[in-house]
Amino acid sequence: MDVWCLVVGGRRDPFRMSIDTTEPVDQLKHAIRAHPEFGFPTRGLDLYLAIKDHSWLSAEDPDVVALSTPVEGDSVVASYVNADRKMKANKFLSTYFTGGKFPPFDAAERIHVVVVVSPPIRPREDESIVVDSKKAKLITEPRGKVDVALPSPKVFQYDLSTVPVGVLLDTSALSDALKSFGGFPRTLYVRHEMKVVWAILYDNYLVEPVQDVHYVLMGSPGVGKSALLVLFCCFLSQMHNFDIFLARHVICGAGTTSPDVVLCFRGPVVTGYPKIPRGLLPYIEFNLSESCMNTQRYLVVGDGYHQNSFITDGLNIFQSSDLLSTSGQYRLSSQDNRSLVLMSAWTRYDLGALYPTLPIDIFEAQYAYSGGNARDFCRQFSDLYERRMTTLQRLTPATMETLLGRYDDARCQGMDTLTSLYVKDATDRSMYTRPSMWKAIVDSKFALTELVTKADLQVYVNALHLAENSMRGGTLHGIAFGAMLHKLAWLKQLELRGGGLVVSVADECQVMGHWASYGECIEFLKTNTRTHMYWYPAYATFPPI
Repeated sequence: MDVWCLVVGGRRDPFRMSIDTTEPVDQLKHAIRAHPEFGFPTRGLDLYLAIKDHSWLSAEDPDVVALSTPVEGDSVVASYVNADRKMKANKFLSTYFTGGKFPPFDAAERIHVVVVVSPPIRPREDESIVVDSKKAKLITEPRGKVDVALPSPKVFQYDLSTVPVGVLLDTSALSDALKSFGGFPRTLYVRHEMKVVWAILYDNYLVEPVQDVHYVLMGSPGVGKSALLVLFCCFLSQMHNFDIFLARHVICGAGTTSPDVVLCFRGPVVTGYPKIPRGLLPYIEFNLSESCMNTQRYLVVGDGYHQNSFITDGLNIFQSSDLLSTSGQYRLSSQDNRSLVLMSAWTRYDLGALYPTLPIDIFEAQYAYSGGNARDFCRQFSDLYERRMTTLQRLTPATMETLLGRYDDARCQGMDTLTSLYVKDATDRSMYTRPSMWKAIVDSKFALTELVTKADLQVYVNALHLAENSMRGGTLHGIAFGAMLHKLAWLKQLELRGGGLVVSVADECQVMGHWASYGECIEFLKTNTRTHMYWYPAYATFPPI
């Protein structure tokens, strides 16, 4: 069934919505927010029946114009927006459109739903308030706003589509400008996976804009999601005159004392709030959207927020936002207008290109702990070791499922640092937007070794399967294959055949694992080997024997 909706004061034509009368009114509200002709995607709204003289409102009735452009003192709006006409969120749509005490449904040039956009919630008393006399609305102007001077496009490379893969960009100017707003890396290595995601976003918002498709940028921690998202916002504002509300959830200490910071892009002019109470996010977004001259180039963007937090005060603006980045699992509903796109984890090749002068023994040790997490790879070794050990020690039977890429409840929070999300074939662009083509695997050699006695065999199968089927598997295949051998040995199921030689792990065989340095490995071979022993030192550069 198709119904026609009209926004009070929207100064725009009615728009059509396809509905299922078995669904509740609240579902229609979500669909209206996501409709490209609605124009207020992050605002609350109420719905009223467009009934006049016991019939559905005619599209030719003068009341349509009066509702769309209300005049102060006019009683037209009040005749439609009242308690008797209000559609209750928990009622089914069939209550209002299939007879009963309401007029029989009539689709012929009729208006069926009057949409009232809700103003922001009442501001706190300790915030300054500006009264807009023309609109007669209370609009908050939170304290602490500062100007943000981004580098000029004449001297800064904002567009990654023109940068070849493998280039290390100097982004220090942007890093300095965003120091108090969650930060930005001082250099940016342009890898293939980053270029693919950039192209997907570029095409969606610039080449063939599809206003009812919004993206969620997914990926495991430390792969560069935030950097790409922030750079893309700067690119749209500085080079394509977009207006953007960008809120970032940051770790306190990263240049700020608040977990939330905001950047407001009015084309190339940028202001920001380096410290803002979360409850004021809707007010800032409201002010920016009201001043936006082109709603087709206005975006609401969130960085670092998890889906399960959208029901809290201040974060409900992200329920229908245009672009998000998150390390948490995002679940699409049947009515969700979002698409997921993956920022795949780093390969050993790209990490090696980023640090070409790092001694091989140091590089291999770091990579053995970090896997495809570039942020962890850059940590001090002692810090990286402690972080991995802490996470491994927190694993319980209830959270062990996280190693298979399942993060179903709060107990699993933080466990995704042990796994990395990879696209099965990094050269196939279509796979980046198809979650069925993604794989969450444990890619840290240290973690795989430590988990031999605990993790399910499927953890090792998943890692090996991805490495075998990925064109960029490379070193990952060696890590996964070695870990699979150790796991099968622990299960006493390992049997190797080569030529006429057969090696198997019998029940009486002692299986030992020990993370050691190269020198310790050699010393162990001299003094501790014995008959019927399977030993896996798991050192990254240990030579084959």
